[in-house]
Amino acid sequence: MKTIGTPNLRSTPKRAPAVWLCLALSVAACTNSNRDVGLSSRSRNTTNITTSTSAPPSLRIGSIQLTTGTSGGLGGQTTQQMLIYFDATGTTRSIREFCSLAAPKLCRCQLTWQEQNSTGNATQTINRKIFSPLTNVQQSLASCSLPDLFTTEIPNGTIVRVSVTPASGNSSSFSVPPFNYTKGNLSISGNFQDSEGRKFQNVYRYTCFDRSKRGMTLRSKSLPGSFSIVNSNSEQVTKDIALVTASQFCESRGRDAAGRDVDGCGTQLPPNPEISAQSYYYNLYVRNTDLGSINGENASYLCPTIQEPIFANPSNPGAQGNFYPLDSTFALALQPYSNFNVGVEARSRIGVAGDPNSVNQTCTATGDNSGGSGNTTPSSGIVSSCLGYAAKPNADGTCPYFTDTNGQIRMMYRLRRYTALYPLIWDTTGANMPNEGARVDQVYVLDRPVSFSQGDPLKPYTMRGPKPCPFAYYDWASVAGNNPAYRATNHPGWERTNPDGIQFPNVDSYVPVTGPSSCSAVLPIVNSTRDIVTLGTVHESNPVFKMRYVRPGSAWAPTYLEDTDFQACAPESNPMRDAPLHIAKDGGTGTVAWCSEVYPNFNPSLQTGTTHADAGRRTVISNSNNAHTRYPLIAQEDYVEAALRSDSTYGCLLTYDNAGGKSGTQSPSGGCCRRLISGENITTGAGTNAREHFDSSSSEPNPCLIPTY
Repeated sequence: MKTIGTPNLRSTPKRAPAVWLCLALSVAACTNSNRDVGLSSRSRNTTNITTSTSAPPSLRIGSIQLTTGTSGGLGGQTTQQMLIYFDATGTTRSIREFCSLAAPKLCRCQLTWQEQNSTGNATQTINRKIFSPLTNVQQSLASCSLPDLFTTEIPNGTIVRVSVTPASGNSSSFSVPPFNYTKGNLSISGNFQDSEGRKFQNVYRYTCFDRSKRGMTLRSKSLPGSFSIVNSNSEQVTKDIALVTASQFCESRGRDAAGRDVDGCGTQLPPNPEISAQSYYYNLYVRNTDLGSINGENASYLCPTIQEPIFANPSNPGAQGNFYPLDSTFALALQPYSNFNVGVEARSRIGVAGDPNSVNQTCTATGDNSGGSGNTTPSSGIVSSCLGYAAKPNADGTCPYFTDTNGQIRMMYRLRRYTALYPLIWDTTGANMPNEGARVDQVYVLDRPVSFSQGDPLKPYTMRGPKPCPFAYYDWASVAGNNPAYRATNHPGWERTNPDGIQFPNVDSYVPVTGPSSCSAVLPIVNSTRDIVTLGTVHESNPVFKMRYVRPGSAWAPTYLEDTDFQACAPESNPMRDAPLHIAKDGGTGTVAWCSEVYPNFNPSLQTGTTHADAGRRTVISNSNNAHTRYPLIAQEDYVEAALRSDSTYGCLLTYDNAGGKSGTQSPSGGCCRRLISGENITTGAGTNAREHFDSSSSEPNPCLIPTY
């Protein structure tokens, strides 16, 4: 019988959204299912006895780990322990039924391998076997001390077949199929593991933006011409002239491999292509052990580093000069198992020539995510890799749970995959940039728990986690305002403009001696019924056609659509590290929304109107020779709030409430999270647009706690 202690989630101050449930085992008396039932040897009717022909139970090893310890206390002898984790999937039998550390159920580890002995030109294979008594037995774990010869006589790379067998005097009937363990194989360690030996590793996120190069200007094209005149000597002379056209243009797209300009403009060719202000951010993910494999830049992408870390401890990711934000909210199993078989693939790093990590990796059913079957990513692309494996959700949409090595129940929550489609990037000519399709970002967001006193503690109420906040272009051409500045992509100034200010010529200019150099563009104009075409001149003095941008766009903010085919559950990372959170409440509807500030910033507007004046300041470090000042940053606070209030995909809406009818339609009554410092939710100011900002940094280390439903 199991008894489960359920803490008061509304009053217990814990980092959100961690939920811990202590598991106490109430051990009842066990009975032997094949004992004699009240029959003595004298009165037993042997003719009625049937002999069981079923095979002895088979216990399968799931994984093996080696650890180093000391015997005999301080100053004792160093020993190496082999920890054998059994896979409890699909069976209720435990190794403790058949093995213990006392007679008559003594057991031992059995190790067999082959040794190659060379004598002259001949090589002889010798089968070796050693036994070692068990030193520990748990529900799904057994361990034994390894003799010195394991280190001294078995070469690295040798496959050792490991099993557990009854020792002398143990009549238990069971079998453990040999498990192949490669000695010296440095397996990746996990951040934590469950009671069955499955290892989990934290997944970290950082962001990179693209660097699209294109021409920034259109100029009138000069066509060669000539005319004849009669000079003072009555001689006919031919003179060359340049005819500046109003309907043909030079686009600054650069030169081809042979050095020829691509527009036929000759010396009129404008400056070479530049990096566009229309840059987009992409969310990349790596496992904890892969943080050192992050590449800072390649031909098409740059991953900014920051001056101020989001965590003060220098041993934590996020130190000065590291990539941003390196937050971590979920973890994944390192290998696939029968109950962790949902492969999670994501963009992990940008490709760099000669980098062995610039290889696409896929998740496989066997856990072979080494990339052996992958393909090398070009040095201008992004590498995709297998992050690990998640579990499938239950039939009702909730997630399973597991017990960790400390005997505590660790909850899992829905891991959701969202996709955002960015606006297209157009060339100077108005055509789509060559070899560049629609830009797409993909993010993984973990659901968060909601405290509800009447709910099932093993099926907690949940809500949607925070998606990335909107970001801002750098308006270097002042097309969305009166001066160069960062302006959110949903700033109304972007309506019917071009982020780089690319427009048709709208002035006539004349250079003495050389002649005309620019001519206002003449464009066709189609009437509303599309049956009459007229010509109009774009000119700064024309009140109707003062200017016309090439491929003008609209203000926008990313809208995240869930990939509902992706069904997965994952535990929270340990420890859990949120990026700075931005939370806004719509005073009219009462809906609360939030987003994760995963892009660097240093916008003065972020410092006004917030509770914490110094929160959220992340200065970008430009330490690259190819760095530029037009990188996107997080959007201004007012426009972040506008996006949160206008787009339901940012709402921290309920995703599970035990079929109560509010899933996906209502925010928790306590908002998105609860402050530890004040103990209040973001519910103040009825009828107003309340706001809040949370930053788990050195200046504000308090976490965002679980809100109340």
